[in-house]
Amino acid sequence: MKWNEALPLLKAKIGLDLHLTPEKNFKIVRDIPPYKCKNYNNSEGFRVQVGTNTYVNIPLDMLETIFEATKQNNNTYNRAIFETNFPRELNAKPCNVHSVGKLFEHAGIMQMVDKRNYKIL
Repeated sequence: MKWNEALPLLKAKIGLDLHLTPEKNFKIVRDIPPYKCKNYNNSEGFRVQVGTNTYVNIPLDMLETIFEATKQNNNTYNRAIFETNFPRELNAKPCNVHSVGKLFEHAGIMQMVDKRNYKIL
């Protein structure tokens, strides 16, 4: 799969109020493109609720970077991929790792293979 195939899946399959982790109370998609991620130069992306009053912005640019890095890592996405590319975001909110993985999973782009790894389909 290429990014130009993955991007339309993300936009089509990730909707408002989608519970990325249904068995948990959080990781709920609250905004979708064309939402502007303010702390990312208003790049288009998603806003995910990760706590009672806590949110993470996940711009499409971030998802593209992670997708391409995952392809270079034998199609495997995990914390190390996120940390290499976005150390500041990981330090601020470690839940970014699974929020990104779950977006890819719900879009049908990746599958969770164990507690820490996702694989591109």
